[in-house]
Amino acid sequence: FSPEAPILIRNLKMQQSDTAIMTKTPTIHGIIFDLDGTLLDTEAISDVAMLDSLHLNPAVRSDIDRRYRGRLPGHLKRSILGRRSKEWAPMVLDYAKKHWYVSVDTGKKEVPEENKDQVSPRQLAEEWENRLTELISTPDRLRPCPGAFELITALKECQLPMAIATSSYREAVDVKLKFSSTNSSGRWSNMFDNIGVIVTGDDSDVVHGKPAPDIYNVAAERLGIAPANCLVFEDAPTGVQAGLRAGCQVVEIFGDLTSGENYEGNGAHATVKSLWDFDGICGNWGMNVNMKSKIR
Repeated sequence: FSPEAPILIRNLKMQQSDTAIMTKTPTIHGIIFDLDGTLLDTEAISDVAMLDSLHLNPAVRSDIDRRYRGRLPGHLKRSILGRRSKEWAPMVLDYAKKHWYVSVDTGKKEVPEENKDQVSPRQLAEEWENRLTELISTPDRLRPCPGAFELITALKECQLPMAIATSSYREAVDVKLKFSSTNSSGRWSNMFDNIGVIVTGDDSDVVHGKPAPDIYNVAAERLGIAPANCLVFEDAPTGVQAGLRAGCQVVEIFGDLTSGENYEGNGAHATVKSLWDFDGICGNWGMNVNMKSKIR
């Protein structure tokens, strides 16, 4: 496997001399990762589970599959990315009611003729969770995001403590970690062994979901490290905001949700196409991470 050449787009705050960057950048003592779309490639699977759970008219579903290749529309996806299910479910249903003829169970009797099935936010979240579990349970369906395994392996050698801070709930996280470690190759079976802290969206200490800073403050506290000395990796705009509000250093992975060269980002300290690109910018934080040596 040969990764693509790094594509790096820095935030305006980082477009200074290297000396200026180094004098203003705190020393990193801990790493905090988002999970979905950052470490595990679950977003496409999640979209399929979402569309299945909406029980759309076959013609509507066929049109979505044709126009968006079986994914959620980009503008909808970006608006819900990184949020907890109790927050995104009403947003998805509101969008579906306006565009896809799904009736929301508000207690009112106005049910669109196009689809007489009632769907509540809780029902959608539960069906999505069940369908997602079915999909990721398929052998070799769940894989790491590009560069995730190699970055974690390289960070282990740096002896930096690592945490996961995810809006997914604990039960779902356990399922994802289980099936990500049981792929047929066995290559990633120990990927999460050195991540000692996992904070989930239903943790009792996380009062407010992303973009509030709660989850990153909790993760930093459990690592025993000040937020300012933690480096966060995030793919969701809400997650980037959460990390920044917590006072962390933040790297945003913009992936395939937007075009690369003109992407302006969400205020993160650095912006990369994939985790592979961190190899080229880790020096900004005084780190020496050699990911390419971990390819096997």
